[in-house]
Amino acid sequence: MAPGIVSYETPDAAVIDTDASANVLEIILPVSEQPFDIDGGITANAQTIKREIPGPVLRLNIGDTAIVRLIKDLPHPSGIHRHGIELREFRRRLARGMGGLAS
Repeated sequence: MAPGIVSYETPDAAVIDTDASANVLEIILPVSEQPFDIDGGITANAQTIKREIPGPVLRLNIGDTAIVRLIKDLPHPSGIHRHGIELREFRRRLARGMGGLAS
């Protein structure tokens, strides 16, 4: 089994940001299949990002730029998608005159 692929802690993308600008998040995400410990030594092949599960959290503010380079090392077609854009919270803050989302 590949080392380091046993926890389920969500990494923060700020740690791997390659752009020093305050309002630009630039990251490289290598995607590959790795053996993953699903329970007490039972392993299964999993698609990982940076040899981790889950992939990193990208925290952005309104007006920020995200540059994401996906390096695919998988034997089949794949893509990238997102979760967790907090539009309701954004609308609530705008209605109250509070501006953008908090990080």
